[in-house]
Amino acid sequence: MGFFGRSNKGAAGRKESLLPHSQPARTERQRSLRVSQLEQHRQNEAPKRRCLPCLCRSITLMFPLNGCLFIMLALYVLAQGVSISELTVSDRMADYGDQRKLLTIMFIGASCIFVTGAMRKIQFRVYQQRIGDDSKLWHALNVIAAASLILAYMGFCVLAIFDVNENLQVHLIGAFAYFIMSNLFGLIHMAMLWRQKQYPLYLKIVFSLIPIAATASSIAYMLSLNELGVIPGPLYTLEWLAIALHALLVGCTVLLFLHDPVDDELRDFFCCRRGRGGSGEQSSGIQMKRRREKEGTYTSWDDM
Repeated sequence: MGFFGRSNKGAAGRKESLLPHSQPARTERQRSLRVSQLEQHRQNEAPKRRCLPCLCRSITLMFPLNGCLFIMLALYVLAQGVSISELTVSDRMADYGDQRKLLTIMFIGASCIFVTGAMRKIQFRVYQQRIGDDSKLWHALNVIAAASLILAYMGFCVLAIFDVNENLQVHLIGAFAYFIMSNLFGLIHMAMLWRQKQYPLYLKIVFSLIPIAATASSIAYMLSLNELGVIPGPLYTLEWLAIALHALLVGCTVLLFLHDPVDDELRDFFCCRRGRGGSGEQSSGIQMKRRREKEGTYTSWDDM
C-alpha cells in the first residue's frame, strides 16, 4: 500500500502524471539552441584555425621559389653585358665587379635550396608511412637525393667563393661536385616521383623532362670542352642552360607541396620537434590521417 492507503502502482502513475508536460519540449529547444551555438562557434573559429596553417604553408613554399629565383637572378646578373656563348660561368664569376652582391644572391638561393631538400625528404617519408612502405631501398634513395641536392649547392657556393684565378683546384672541386650531385639528385628524384601515385601524370612528365634535359646539357658541355674535344665546341651555352634547369627543377617542387602539403610534419621540422601526438612514424601517420579526414580526402586505401 502506498500513501493515503493507495497502491504503489497508483502512486507511481500519479507521480508520472505530475511531471511537467512542457519539459520534453523545453529540453528539445535547449538542445537545438546548443547545437546552433556550437555550429556558430565552429564557423567563427574555422577562419582562425585556417589562418596559421595557411601562413605556415606560404612560408614553406617560399623556400623552393626563392631558391630558384635567386639562382636565376645570379645567372641574369652574370649574363649582363656579355655573350654567354663565349665564356663559362666560372670565368664570368671571376671577372664580375661586385663580388659581394653576387655572393649574397647565390648564398641566399643556395640556403633556400638546402631547406627545400630537407622538406622534400620529409614529404616522401610521409608518403611511405601513409602507404605502409618499409622499403629500405626507397628510404636510402630518399636520403641520397636530399644529401646530393645539399652537396650540389654547397659545391656551388665553393666555386663562387674560390674563382678560377685565385684557387683553380678548389674551384674545380666545387664545380664537379655541383654538376655530379645536381644531376644525381634530378635522376633519383625523377624515380621517386614516379613511385608516388598521388601525383598526376603531367607533373611526373615535367619532373622527368627537366632533369633529363639538364643531365644531357651537362654531358654535352663536358664533351665539348677542349680537354676532351668529343663534340666540336666548346658549347658554353649548355653550361648556363644546365645551371638554369637545375634551379628550375628545385622551383617546380612548389607544385608537389601544393598538391600534397605535409603541414604538420614541416611545422614540426621547423620547430625542431618530432610531433605533438607522439614521435616518429606513429605521430606522422596520426597527423596525416587527421588532416586528410578534415579535408575529406581520407579513404580506405590509405589504411592499406
